[in-house]
Amino acid sequence: TNDDDDTPSTANQVITSATAEATEYTAPSGACVKDGQYSCVLEKSQCANEEDYVSPRILGLSHGGKPEQSCLGQTNSVPVGKCTLPVDDGICTSHMSNCQGCYETANVCFEGNSADCTLQPTNVEEGDASSGLVNFATFGLCVNTETNDEHCLWSRSECAEEHEWLTPSAYIHHDYHGGSSNKQQTTTTSVADLCTCDKVVIGACVSGQDFICAVSADACDASSQYKSGFELRNEHPDIDCRLCTDFELPKNVMLQLSNTAAAAAVDDDTGDVTIQPPTKYMAASGACVNTNNDIPTTSGKTYVCALEHTQCAEGWDYVSARQLETVPQHQTKPYAVCLDETEVSVPVGQCTLPQDLGVCTSHPSGCQGCFDGKEICFQQDSDSCLLEPKTQPDGTTVNFALFGECFNPDTSETHCLWEKDECAEEHDWRPPSTYLTGGGGDEVDDVCTCEKVVIGACQYGGDSFTCAVSPDACDSESTYLGAKQLRDINPGIDCRLCDDFGLPQNAVLKLAPHAANAADPTQQSSSIDDTTTSAIIQSSSKPQQQQQLQGACGQDKQM
Repeated sequence: TNDDDDTPSTANQVITSATAEATEYTAPSGACVKDGQYSCVLEKSQCANEEDYVSPRILGLSHGGKPEQSCLGQTNSVPVGKCTLPVDDGICTSHMSNCQGCYETANVCFEGNSADCTLQPTNVEEGDASSGLVNFATFGLCVNTETNDEHCLWSRSECAEEHEWLTPSAYIHHDYHGGSSNKQQTTTTSVADLCTCDKVVIGACVSGQDFICAVSADACDASSQYKSGFELRNEHPDIDCRLCTDFELPKNVMLQLSNTAAAAAVDDDTGDVTIQPPTKYMAASGACVNTNNDIPTTSGKTYVCALEHTQCAEGWDYVSARQLETVPQHQTKPYAVCLDETEVSVPVGQCTLPQDLGVCTSHPSGCQGCFDGKEICFQQDSDSCLLEPKTQPDGTTVNFALFGECFNPDTSETHCLWEKDECAEEHDWRPPSTYLTGGGGDEVDDVCTCEKVVIGACQYGGDSFTCAVSPDACDSESTYLGAKQLRDINPGIDCRLCDDFGLPQNAVLKLAPHAANAADPTQQSSSIDDTTTSAIIQSSSKPQQQQQLQGACGQDKQM
């Protein structure tokens, strides 16, 4: 609800005469009114039940002096909708036809009037990236595949049936210029190539000789007739109706996308604005150090690499990744190697009850058996388990870990996480054994391996961080930010448990249906098909190609 009654002039809102060259005009907003309260909208469909829609034409003619008339000058701050399914990355847009997910499901795929979304970034001071978490709207692209002409439009209904319609999520991740036949993958998209509000061609509500730019027929009142953007251009080539004027993007604002957040920045020399994918960082490993010579070790080593202090044996000291990276006294010690991904592999735990098939995982919450009973259900730091597959000198393969997935039933969005504590209470938590035995878990791409696991970070020194799996990975001089909290604070950072997941040829994921016993000849295992690179649950005893992979590396970056 808006309480500002500063009424702008309606000059240039109502078009009554033609000019020699095309003149650009923008759409004023109307208002939803009820019981003396109002909100500014671009279409009648944005009004709630029992609210009266007042078109821009009526606001200008008969609402002079009333607070709602201020809507005529507030188009840029009018809320728009938001795509809700994972394929669309939570983009802000005007209509459900701009959401790819709406073509793929009958479920809820679009939220109207999102509080997170406006046409342009608002309330962001230039250079202040910390407060610049905004969602400006992007719109669909109509492509004439014969001529390669492209137009940004409010909704699919404005695009001719014989033309191709591209949703924003399509061109945010791909370059479609030159027609859809020439589309190519790209990692950086210029804002100049996106359909922002200044590029959206719209129509008008026509009343006699007067035109008022409008986004759809739903913006007109009963005394006006809607003409689409193409109709208006054909009949009045001197009139160019646009959704907004110049697109204002402050420096260093963040375009908040739920799955692939992207940072938008301005080149100081050229003025070009680009949207770049988030920077990916990996989990940093700390070390458990045996500083007491009275405590014997079976391996003779004085340290083991660890992702959390809970992995340290009694009497051993935990040295965090931050300390390994920044404290000089630790940087020359043998255990400093734990920061080097090429030289070490961090052990993880293993589920021990039958229903979990001996799966290697990170936490008891990754074992279904730990929810079903009180027996010992999880073995910490199993000798049989690592984050990624690794071939031993004797030719055997250490099991690689699988992780739980967090499912949002409202949006059908799924995230792979280190443990259940990272999953919101209202979402569904699925340990690995549930998706391995419940269908859909036969393909390696369908299971939560370490490169898919989204993690948080230990923040220190104000704006520095080290990616971390839990608060137990941080020391007393740093603060843990959960995976979601980290994304909310800085969507340009993507912390993952490991880098690209590499499987040696014929790698085997050992699954024991009755016990986590690597020597059991009846156990099931997952072998990798050489041609399809998919995991198929079957018996296998093929030798493994020697390859050592480790997913924990230390990186200190500025947030």
